[in-house]
Amino acid sequence: MTELEKEKIYKIAEKLGKGEILCQLSEECSELIQACLKYNRATKGLTPKTKEEVCDNLFEEMADVLLIIEQIVYLFREYDSENIIQSIQSYKGDRWWKRTFISQNKE
Repeated sequence: MTELEKEKIYKIAEKLGKGEILCQLSEECSELIQACLKYNRATKGLTPKTKEEVCDNLFEEMADVLLIIEQIVYLFREYDSENIIQSIQSYKGDRWWKRTFISQNKE
């Protein structure tokens, strides 16, 4: 995302505020959940949609969620949200790695 694009979404976030952006995130997350489930059905041949169609929708919903998360990180910047999130991601990624590979002797 360019700096100009970021500036635009930050201005939108400021105008709408934390509450409205969080509500928007809830809506977009539910749409992403639906897209994930549809993708899973498509891989099993359980929907008339093509794999390409469901992938397009999945990517669109992922983009929506990521865009709003960028806005939320910006709106909560007074809490050093970006660093806090990165720290939690690092911890959880390591824990997930251990649960997936080390604890199952698959490394």
